[in-house]
Amino acid sequence: MNWDHNFPSTSRFTILSEFNNEAVLDNNTGLVWERTPDNSSLNWASAISFGVGKAVGGTRGWRLPSIVELVSLIDPSLPAPFVPPTVFNNVQQANYWSATTRGNSPPDAWQVNFRFGNVIDAAGKGGSALVWCVRGPMNSDTY
Repeated sequence: MNWDHNFPSTSRFTILSEFNNEAVLDNNTGLVWERTPDNSSLNWASAISFGVGKAVGGTRGWRLPSIVELVSLIDPSLPAPFVPPTVFNNVQQANYWSATTRGNSPPDAWQVNFRFGNVIDAAGKGGSALVWCVRGPMNSDTY
């Protein structure tokens, strides 16, 4: 990943025709996001499995993002849900799971709220949230 860019929303994202226009390259981070997040509300373990089994644009290899990756989508200059509506479809003003477990509380995982643009650090893994999958390398031990 290349995290040394800070393109404005107008040039930050590229819709990928190679993925049948179902995925988006984030030119800031090098990550590939699904263009239309799923609206299924799942617990954390089911969300992890859902991501692993997902195919987007005819391609496998999707996963839940780390909390740092997920919150990087937030553009505070935009209204809720804080991502460009010309790029992403059907993003809900709701909580989305990250793959990141809360370090001092293993029963909890971090989420991002796309209604208020903030991070939620005490979400019980047994609760429900939405899933927005990403492709790209992640060292899970770092999170």
